[in-house]
Amino acid sequence: MTQEHDLLRITDLQVDFNTFEGCLHVLDRVSITARMGEKVGLVGESGCGKSTLGRCIVRRVRPVAGEIIFWSERLNNVEDIVSVTDSIWKQLRKQIQMIFQEPGAAINPVFTVGDQLRAAIRFSAPTHIGKSQIQRRAIELLQEVQLSDPERIMSSYPFQLSGGMQQRICIAMALGVQPSLLIADEPTTALDVTIQEQILRLFNDLVSYHRTAVIFITHNLGVVREIADRVYVMYAGQVMESATTDELFENPMHPYTRGLISAVPKLTGGGIIEGIPGHIPSYLDPPTGCRFCTRCPDVVPKCDEVRPPIGSINASHEVACFLYGGEAS
Repeated sequence: MTQEHDLLRITDLQVDFNTFEGCLHVLDRVSITARMGEKVGLVGESGCGKSTLGRCIVRRVRPVAGEIIFWSERLNNVEDIVSVTDSIWKQLRKQIQMIFQEPGAAINPVFTVGDQLRAAIRFSAPTHIGKSQIQRRAIELLQEVQLSDPERIMSSYPFQLSGGMQQRICIAMALGVQPSLLIADEPTTALDVTIQEQILRLFNDLVSYHRTAVIFITHNLGVVREIADRVYVMYAGQVMESATTDELFENPMHPYTRGLISAVPKLTGGGIIEGIPGHIPSYLDPPTGCRFCTRCPDVVPKCDEVRPPIGSINASHEVACFLYGGEAS
C-alpha cells in the first residue's frame, strides 16, 4: 500500500443518541479520510462531535448510517468497521489504537505498568513469542517514550506516576501493538504546558518512525498547526472545511474556520479577543441546513434550509459553504 491510498475512509457517517429529552443528532453525514503515515487533525469547539467520531472508529459508538472503510494490510483486505463481524473486528482492533484524554482513566489502577504493557504486547505478538522477549520489548517501549529507569516504572502502579508519565505509558502501550492507525483524543489537554510540548514532540517523532497514520483530535489550533499534515474543521457534527495544514491557515475559506483562527490570542497582543458570537445549536433540533448558520456573519436565507455540499477549491482544499458557488445538495 502506498502513501496515496486511503487507509481509512469514512463516508456519510451519522450518529444519533436517544435521551429522555429526545433524539440527539450528533454527527450529520461526516466524511473524512486518512492515508498511510499521514497525520490528520480534527479540530473544532468542544462538543462538536470530534470524540464521538473517534469512538465510532473503535466501535465504542455505533452509527445509524454511513461507512467506515479500513484497509487492513495484515488481512490484505478492505473492511467496513460498521458492519464487520466480531471475529474480523478482533483482528482489525490490533491495527487500530486510541489514546484518550485522561491517561489516569485509560490505565487500570490495580495492575502494575509492566503487567499492562506486557498484556498490550502479547495482544498483537505472535503466539510463539517468549516471556523474556515480551519483557525486553516492554522496556524498549518505555525507553522509546523517554522514560528513565524503565525497570522501576514496570513495577510501579499508575497512581505512583505523574500525569505526563502516565500519558507516555499510554503512548507506549498503543505503539506496542504496532497499529496502522492511531487515534489521539486530546492527549495533552490534562497536562501542563511544558509537558504538553514534550509529549507532542515525542508523539510526532514516534509516529513518523513507525509510519503510523494518526487522527489527532483537539480544539487547540496551535497543536494542529504543529503536528498535522492535513486538517478537518468540524462544527456541531458537520465538516465545514478540509485542507492541508499550511493552506488552511494561510487561506481559511469557511466563515467558521476564519472565526476560529481569528479567536486565537496573538503574542503581539492587540486587544481582547471577542471570539465567535452565539452558541452551538441544540442537537435535539439542529438547523436543517448548515449548522453554523445561527452564528455565521455571512448567512444567506437558504443556509438554514439546505445543507451546502462539500465543494473543491482546489485538489487539496474543500469547503461546505454557499459563498463559493456550491449548488444545494
